[in-house]
Amino acid sequence: MIKIEVGFAPHAFEKAMVEQTKEDIENRLQGHEFGRFKIVLKKPPSSQQIALQFLGDPESCDKARRLLGIY
Repeated sequence: MIKIEVGFAPHAFEKAMVEQTKEDIENRLQGHEFGRFKIVLKKPPSSQQIALQFLGDPESCDKARRLLGIY
């Protein structure tokens, strides 16, 4: 199972976007084997974009990035 955390308190209008992002990530990574790692959704200060932070086993993080199309 993939652990996905939200590292900020989303505003009311952001909650749906955050939940949809989590679902999309889970769907794309479903069925693949990973070591210990997690993905944290973050929102940098003074930004409207959400960033993904990959923490844990380097091989698992690299595999997840490739599957998500993040290079």
